[in-house]
Amino acid sequence: MIKSLNLAVKKISQITLIPKTKYLIVNANTNFMIIIDYKEHKIIHNKYITFKENIYKVFALDASELVVCLKDKNIVHVQLPSVKRLNSLILQSALPQAHGLVDREPMLVNTKEHRALEKIYNTAYKNAAEALINQQLTIAKEFMEIYNEVPSKKESIILLFKSFEHYNRFKTLYAEKKHALGFAMSTKYPALKLTKQYASMEKRWKETFTNAQRHILLGKPEYAKALFQDYITVASKRPIIELILRHNSLFIEFLKALESQDFKKVHEICIKNSLFTQMPIYKTLSNDIEKSIKRIEAYIKKNNISLAKTSLSKIEMTPGFDEKVDQLYSMCDDMIQLQKLMQKVIFTLVMNS
Repeated sequence: MIKSLNLAVKKISQITLIPKTKYLIVNANTNFMIIIDYKEHKIIHNKYITFKENIYKVFALDASELVVCLKDKNIVHVQLPSVKRLNSLILQSALPQAHGLVDREPMLVNTKEHRALEKIYNTAYKNAAEALINQQLTIAKEFMEIYNEVPSKKESIILLFKSFEHYNRFKTLYAEKKHALGFAMSTKYPALKLTKQYASMEKRWKETFTNAQRHILLGKPEYAKALFQDYITVASKRPIIELILRHNSLFIEFLKALESQDFKKVHEICIKNSLFTQMPIYKTLSNDIEKSIKRIEAYIKKNNISLAKTSLSKIEMTPGFDEKVDQLYSMCDDMIQLQKLMQKVIFTLVMNS
């Protein structure tokens, strides 16, 4: 698959890979650098750093330091955003500063440290929601107080408290089994999705989806359509329902790929239509991939490299697992080299005996 990116420059003179990252620096005979995420295929910074003179050459010494040669023959050292700095802020519980660093430096997004930072925020958010469910407004505010200094979290915090202003109405809709209105309200006020009422609604939807899925596989789409009647007016569910009913052959292909754990095929189908990622059955995908990775690690330990590589080919290109896949391929190569070395040693011992 060939992809392209349109850059707002006339001529590219140099492309430099930042070691051990997924980022490229593009030098275009200008006084600024462009940063590209080559795995996600998107521009991270149109003007990452601007210099007084145009850039001649860029050298990446490592993942944290660049050397930039300017047209006026000056040399500039550039320190890139450091995951060590982010980790240090997290360990010091300087959470607003940590979020501020990530907001200023998109290259830190989706790093292990950033995911740890977001996990801390999500825990505080869920604790605040639980307090609001129990009508403990003061406690909820205490949980979120530290994040009031974080501009990127301001909107989600406001929406959290706004959501629970409508909680009583949401409980009434649930009690009256007005699920279409309940789902609509939870879409507008997403914190309501953390309630037991919403969990019950989602459970019923998943059961309906599973039954409809069975009928599709049996070649009975009319039965599936009948099961979906209660959800056809739910805005968040309607596109998925229409996709399954109108393109059930692609849906069957998707199900078969999941069943055979061909995650590469699953990803290719999801690229064709991102709605597949919203299906209940897709939610278990990450767990399935994690299990597959553990099996691959076991294959490598048992020196079954052929089977390990065959299994790896099924999870290639799966978002969020690129780094792990690369690591496992490296382990396979290391094991092959170890085999060759051992064979050479054994051969030498035999010849000398």
